[in-house]
Amino acid sequence: MRVLVTGGAGFIGSHLVEDLLAQGQKVVVLDDLSTGDWANLASVANHRNLTLLTWDVRDAQFLENLLRNVALVYHLAGWGPKQAREDVSGAVSVNVMGTASVMQAAMVNSCRVVYASCSEVYGRPSQQPLREDADSQLGSPSEPVWAFAAMKLMAELACLSCAERGLPVTILRLFDVYGPRDRSGLTSALLAWKSDGVGVESLPRSLLYVSDAVDALVLAGHCELAAGEIVNVGWNRPIPGMERAAGGVGVPDTRKAERLLGFAPRVDLEEGLALTRIKGRWDALK
Repeated sequence: MRVLVTGGAGFIGSHLVEDLLAQGQKVVVLDDLSTGDWANLASVANHRNLTLLTWDVRDAQFLENLLRNVALVYHLAGWGPKQAREDVSGAVSVNVMGTASVMQAAMVNSCRVVYASCSEVYGRPSQQPLREDADSQLGSPSEPVWAFAAMKLMAELACLSCAERGLPVTILRLFDVYGPRDRSGLTSALLAWKSDGVGVESLPRSLLYVSDAVDALVLAGHCELAAGEIVNVGWNRPIPGMERAAGGVGVPDTRKAERLLGFAPRVDLEEGLALTRIKGRWDALK
C-alpha cells in the first residue's frame, strides 16, 4: 500500500514516516519545509520505499494527481501556534485551505485519510475529562492562541463535511506531544522541569510521548470503524507531580480511542523523557 504523509519532515510526521517504513510501507512525504526539515528524516533518507517531495499542500491539482496512486493519507502538514501568531492569513491558508485541498483530492481518488488535530480546539472547557462531543469554549480573539485553535476547528469541519459525503476520514485530537525533534518548546520545558523542578504551573496536564502518537495514527489508518469520527489521543489522568499544572486544556476522556482503535498510551513521562535524552545525545554524536 502506498501512503502519503503531509508534513512528514516535521516533528510527529518524521517519526510516523520512520514507523511506516519499518512496517514495509511505501511512503511519499509531501512537505514545503516552512516548518519541517529533511534532516528529521536523515535516518531513512536513502530508503528504497521513500519518496520525498517539496511542495505546497495548498496545490489542489497537484494533490489530486499525486493521490491517484495513494491508498491512505496522513495529513499532518500545518503551521503551529507560533507561525499563526506571526502570520494569521498565511496560517489560515495553510491550516484551513490546505486541509480542504487534501480532503477534496482524497474525495476524488477515494483515499482514506487520518487528520492530526489537537487538544487546543477545546479552548477553556468547564468540565473534565474532555469528551469528543464537548463544546469548544475559546477565549478572547485578542489572544493569538485562540486564532490557532479556531483554525484547527475549521480544518476539522472541512474533514467532517467530506465525511458526510462518504470520505473515510478520522480526526485524531492529539494532546501535547513531546519527544525528540520537538521544536515547540514543550519538550525543552519538560526536561528543564524534570531537572530543576520549576515551571510546572505552565506545563500541560496531559502529555503524550511521540511514539504513542504514532501508534494511534497508524491504528486509525487501518480502523474502518473510526471513519467519520473524532478521537482523543492522550493520557486520561494528570501526570504525577504535575497536579498544579495549568497550561493546556486538561485531561482527555480516552474511552473512544480504547473502544474504536484499541489504543492506550504505553510510555509514561519518566520513560519518555529518558528516551528523549538518549535520542538527543545520539543525534549530537552523528
